[in-house]
Formats: sequence, structure tokens, C-alpha cells
Amino acid sequence: MKLKHISSEDLHAKTKSIAEKERLTTIEVLWHLRENERRMLYAQMGYRDLKEYCVKELKYSEGSAWRRISAMRLLQELP
Repeated sequence: MKLKHISSEDLHAKTKSIAEKERLTTIEVLWHLRENERRMLYAQMGYRDLKEYCVKELKYSEGSAWRRISAMRLLQELP
């Protein structure tokens, strides 16, 4: 991706737009993980737990998987 040639104003606007999309996408991922856990879909696919599913199937690092799972579980406590 070549960003050197865009103006600072355009770079700033694009960065804000992408960050907003990222927040919305992250929330959507968390709700999907919650439903995956509720249905135990990960187990049906042969994974021993949701973390293993996140790491092996979704290709998150272990740290990223734990952070998403922790955030997803907070959704259950604080909808």
C-alpha cells in the first residue's frame, strides 16, 4: 500500500475512517465468538476450546485470541 503520496489531510481522514470500521468489525467478531461459544461450534469442528479455534481456525495469535475471548465474555456480563 502506497501512502507516501497522499496528503496529510487525506491520510488523517482515511485513518479515522478505517479506525471506525475496525471498531465496528471488532464488536461484530466478539458477538460471533459469543454465539460460537454458546453453540459450542468450536467443539463440533474438533477444537478443544474457543482459544484453540481462534488460534488455529481464525489465525489469531494466542494473545489476540485471549483478548478477544476476554472481551467477548465481558459482553455476557455487560451487554
